[in-house]
Amino acid sequence: MSAHRSTLRRSLLVAATAGLVIGGVGAAPSATAAPSSTTADSTTADSAAGPAADNDTLVLAATGVHAAGGLVIRQPARDVLRRTPLAPVTAVLPVAGYHLTGTFGASGSNWSSTHTGLDFAAAYGSRIGAAVAGHVVSVGYDGAFGLKVVVQAQDGSIWWYCHMSAATVEVGQSVAAGTQVGAIGLTGNTTGPHLHLEVHRGEPVDPYTELTARGLTP
Repeated sequence: MSAHRSTLRRSLLVAATAGLVIGGVGAAPSATAAPSSTTADSTTADSAAGPAADNDTLVLAATGVHAAGGLVIRQPARDVLRRTPLAPVTAVLPVAGYHLTGTFGASGSNWSSTHTGLDFAAAYGSRIGAAVAGHVVSVGYDGAFGLKVVVQAQDGSIWWYCHMSAATVEVGQSVAAGTQVGAIGLTGNTTGPHLHLEVHRGEPVDPYTELTARGLTP
């Protein structure tokens, strides 16, 4: 009888280390099991069985698998790779390769009154992207502001993109942050190619503050 139990235990150990669960009840092999413990000799296995063998239950300590009763074979548990969706882009700087030439609240000979926007100087024709998502409410020429695109953001703020050489959107169009709305130009009252960016919340507010509040540094 002892020899029969020893043979059965060896068979169970071999199957368990192959990635199978044997027995009426059981758990998948432990990922932290020590490989060397699966090579225990028959003397160690006999002493480990002890009283448990008398109840026809074998505890395979080497793999953490419990076996009892009939034969059940299950596939090994598999790790599931979960991918976290990327967060949507909510704000971007409207121009690349720029330098700031005019800030909100500035005054001087370049302006007829206090400056109400933030100026991004860049090469003529450079791409202008929407700083935030929204929908286009106006496209056209507006005196000193030149060719202007106006976008209403999802939070209700109004964003003006001025002095453009070309507009690439139309009224009613929805835009995501980064969608091209036009190109750097010289239209209107300007001394060099740049984007004049304004943000309105009933009245003009500092675009620099609006951008930094969204995690950007102009």
